[in-house]
Amino acid sequence: MSQPVIVQKLTEDLVFGSLPHTGKQTVGDICCGVGHHSVLFALQGFHVTGIDINAIAIQRAQKNKLKAQAAIEAAGGSLAFICGNVLEDRDISATVGKFNILIDSAAYHCFSPVKKSSYVRFLTSLSHMGTRLLFLNLR
Repeated sequence: MSQPVIVQKLTEDLVFGSLPHTGKQTVGDICCGVGHHSVLFALQGFHVTGIDINAIAIQRAQKNKLKAQAAIEAAGGSLAFICGNVLEDRDISATVGKFNILIDSAAYHCFSPVKKSSYVRFLTSLSHMGTRLLFLNLR
């Protein structure tokens, strides 16, 4: 179920109003699912990489990207998706590098305490001094 338009607009204003739009801002959408947040950020001109373990979700995310590709390019953004396990795949951070912004959309609370520690280590591997972590858990 999608959010009511007014809730979505308020969310966008709060999130995007608080983020820097100077230079090439990179965003990592962790456990991105079908990529709705990834597309939304790319449409705002951010350079986004979505990561998820579910190959079917990544395929759907790629389709969502294709639908929005022209608008993403017009906004100056970019979007890529990677299928991988954020708890076990140590090569992901070497592949994607560091991000200015990390998005967690209802992922952290799904992990057990032990796995939360691994998840935080993964987020740290994608971060540099000044990286912002956004928890988007509005459903």
